[in-house]
Amino acid sequence: MKQKILKFAVSAGAFAPFRYLNGGKVLILMYHRFSEKNGKFSISQEAFSAHLKYLSKHYKVITLTEYIEFRKAKTELPKKLAIITIDDGYRDVFEIAEPVLRKNNLPATLFAVTDFLEGKLWIWTDKMRFLTAQTKLTEIVFSLNQQEIKGKLTDADSRFLLAQRINSQLKKLPEAEKESEIFRLANEFEVEIPQLPTKEFAPMTWNEARELDKGLVKIESHTVTHPILPNVGENQLKFELTESKIKLEKEIGREMKIFCYPDGGWNEKVRNAVESANYQCAVTTELGFNDDGDDLFLLKRISAEPSLPHFIQDTSGFENFKKIFRR
Repeated sequence: MKQKILKFAVSAGAFAPFRYLNGGKVLILMYHRFSEKNGKFSISQEAFSAHLKYLSKHYKVITLTEYIEFRKAKTELPKKLAIITIDDGYRDVFEIAEPVLRKNNLPATLFAVTDFLEGKLWIWTDKMRFLTAQTKLTEIVFSLNQQEIKGKLTDADSRFLLAQRINSQLKKLPEAEKESEIFRLANEFEVEIPQLPTKEFAPMTWNEARELDKGLVKIESHTVTHPILPNVGENQLKFELTESKIKLEKEIGREMKIFCYPDGGWNEKVRNAVESANYQCAVTTELGFNDDGDDLFLLKRISAEPSLPHFIQDTSGFENFKKIFRR
């Protein structure tokens, strides 16, 4: 019923006024995974194409670098600006997303985890998705971060949702404790995690990243190992910010100016460290649009939902309106 109402609202142009009211703000979209068909954590090629056609019709899509230049010039921003960002650096960006972007002639920014592209590690959240998908257990009970977690593993949906619940607790832990807990949970699930990501969770190569950067998809920094930055010590924080920048500049062959907080994790200390590491702006996962005077190191984004009606609703600013109305 909700889906039918939403589709009717879209067809009736119900979200156009909200899009108009937010036309002076900058919309930054956040993507992660792409696939031939929609998955629990991915956008299908067809859905992504529909998103881009909608953006082309209603927005001027620019790069984050162009946005920085507008802000530095201190001139009035053009209306209806949108920016496309993609996190992590999975191979499906090269195989699926880039051809769609090229076909629509739209730019994007890809935030790459350098050790992931090096083939040295998994993105840690994928380890739990792998464990819950591969275990032969049909029911499990365990303790994590002083919370009892119970789960029935009956189908792909229940396995995916359990991984999400576990990851939400893991990200609260100090980095070393998080990794030891993942190892413990692998024993609980009776599954061995391969040293390198399986094909489903594989990164692109450096050659592929360089090819993207020569075209419409510009590479920027997303740390070395993808930790939750408020949970790491000062030395690791500096390492994650500076070494990822150095590695990317060496591999891609140009200056890296933009940073993305892994899982959106930041605090004042982390934000200031990013600025001190000679980045010019940074994006979070905080939901919302960006005004002309907003902190360049705390830019908000909106996660792109696969279905076009949801995408239209979310990018219009309707959700923000509902929050204000509830107050």
